[in-house]
Amino acid sequence: MVATKSMLDKIDRDKMKKQAGHDDLISQLESVIQMLKESGHTMNGKVSPAGKLYAKIDAKSIASSLSEKFGFVVDHNILKTNKIEHTGDHEIKLQFEKIKSSFILTIV
Repeated sequence: MVATKSMLDKIDRDKMKKQAGHDDLISQLESVIQMLKESGHTMNGKVSPAGKLYAKIDAKSIASSLSEKFGFVVDHNILKTNKIEHTGDHEIKLQFEKIKSSFILTIV
């Protein structure tokens, strides 16, 4: 491709569109994080009489549950947690680029 003025202008416009989309994503993520910090999130699990989950809950299942709640895909890679084996409250850490936060996940 030849670096003409029109081609360079097109590249600049594409960069601006991409940055605007990224800024929207960050804004949306920050509002979701704020809601999670305020109210947490609850998930159901099949539990033994001792309170132990029959199936461990991992980042993928948490992301799936959050995706259903908020109506858009939540990438499980932003969630930092070990597999959850018991009911109760668990701190789930979130990390995306420079955003670091956490929320409480309640397993019932």
